[in-house]
Amino acid sequence: MDAAEKLKQLALNWTPYKYCYFSSSDGNRCSNRIVNAHTIQKSGGLKNISAKSHVMYFKPIFHNIMKNNGKFAPKLEGIKKASTFFGFCSVHDAELFSPIENNVFIDCEEHSLLLGYRTFCKEIYAKSEQMRMHQESYKILKDDHSDPQLLRNLDMQYHGMELAESELSSLKFYLENLIVNKRYESVKFLSIRTASLTEFMCSGALIPEISFNGYYIQYLGQPKHSSDYLSLNIFSSDLGGVILFQWVDESQKNIGFLLDLLKKGLKNIPEYITRFVFEFLENTFMSPLWWNSLSQTDKKIIQNRVMNFSDHESNCLSEGKVASVDWDITSIKTNVVELKPYEI
Repeated sequence: MDAAEKLKQLALNWTPYKYCYFSSSDGNRCSNRIVNAHTIQKSGGLKNISAKSHVMYFKPIFHNIMKNNGKFAPKLEGIKKASTFFGFCSVHDAELFSPIENNVFIDCEEHSLLLGYRTFCKEIYAKSEQMRMHQESYKILKDDHSDPQLLRNLDMQYHGMELAESELSSLKFYLENLIVNKRYESVKFLSIRTASLTEFMCSGALIPEISFNGYYIQYLGQPKHSSDYLSLNIFSSDLGGVILFQWVDESQKNIGFLLDLLKKGLKNIPEYITRFVFEFLENTFMSPLWWNSLSQTDKKIIQNRVMNFSDHESNCLSEGKVASVDWDITSIKTNVVELKPYEI
């Protein structure tokens, strides 16, 4: 059995780890059942952009890349499975997120915090699973005498995952403390609403390293403060689409990053966000109708952005064609003084 087949079998037979991330703050009330928690709502969210209850997704696994000549190929994913992770028990998944799952989303600190917290937990879970998969895949490739440079690159990626997981775990505990004590004063958000549904939805978190004007904000690979992290959730509400950025404390880096975005103007903001999502966020799901309507050129542009794991060009957000989206921005709300002049 060659390496490609072994990697495929590894992915097909993978058993995901199951753990309630809120157990560290409220472990006595955890149930014994870990549920497949959604980061993007199945009903009212992914369902609205699905075709026959499926959405398109770039699945980042080795055998998928090797099968498609080194490229990601989008796959159909059922909305029951899409955007899920085994990160909460049935009690905490139901109770903790009830304000945003059972009510209309409001542009406020509490709702933003809950969405951001769930996103950061998903990122920790994803990093942990990637590290486990990474170790097993590395063994297979090493036994197969794969290219030494490839193995060195995988080593570097693993150390980057370790650092990110450690930083995100510290942030998770900080956010849990805010949730438990209902302290929202350090929660910051920028909410952009659209008249209709967005063509794709996502939930992800990262440290912005490149600005929308084409310069480096900060370099990764070095320890960062929790306030440097930024979450982005794109989902649907009762009135259309919501693009929500959330972070904590007075991060001038995040504020400057978003200020550059808002200065692009209402007509251009959708294009810049689309570049950002496909360049940096993995947990992104697309409308099959939208994807199938794109030209082969536009599809290749998106695939190339999705494949760009680490070496992001300084102009990746400021330049370059990207597939068009039809977003009519109807509202911009924030609780950050520097961003207030752009509210509508």
